[in-house]
Amino acid sequence: FFKGRDRLNDPDPRVRREAVASLDTAGARARRDDLARLLEDDPDRAVRLAALERLDAIDVLARLLDDTAIGDAVARRIETLARASGAALPAHPRLATGRLAAAPEAERAAAIGAI
Repeated sequence: FFKGRDRLNDPDPRVRREAVASLDTAGARARRDDLARLLEDDPDRAVRLAALERLDAIDVLARLLDDTAIGDAVARRIETLARASGAALPAHPRLATGRLAAAPEAERAAAIGAI
């Protein structure tokens, strides 16, 4: 546990990426705050994307929908998690496409007609 935590803070981005990738589901949930910090603040985009793939907390991910570097990837991850869990998608323009695609045909037609 502590060895993995130290590796998440390693100065080498390759080591941080490997540490994130090595977390199983329980480990990722136990280190949610560390993964959120990496996702929000790590200077290495690959580390951020690795943390994104390990986080399953839609509320944490939603804070990063406006991030210009990874917002689209965050939106895809949220949509995947929401589909798998049945959770509602947060209201955000980046998620409107996913909500529209998941809507029943009549609702999609009405939404498209309103544009």
